[in-house]
Amino acid sequence: MDFFIPQVLSALGFGTEYALIAIGLAIVLSNMGMVKFAHAEMIAVGGYTKMALGAIAVGNSFVATFTRLSPR
Repeated sequence: MDFFIPQVLSALGFGTEYALIAIGLAIVLSNMGMVKFAHAEMIAVGGYTKMALGAIAVGNSFVATFTRLSPR
């Protein structure tokens, strides 16, 4: 059970991120009639933000140092 709960939380996090990306692309497709992949910059910023906030939340000093943020 110690392995199952973190895996479920990780899967929910990734699933949420993929769903937001898909919804954003679907909205642009429905409004413009074409797919624009210019949202990749915002997706990358969101990914780095998620990694940095996760590092701060769990106190992972390696990732926090990599992102130039200090843990609690």
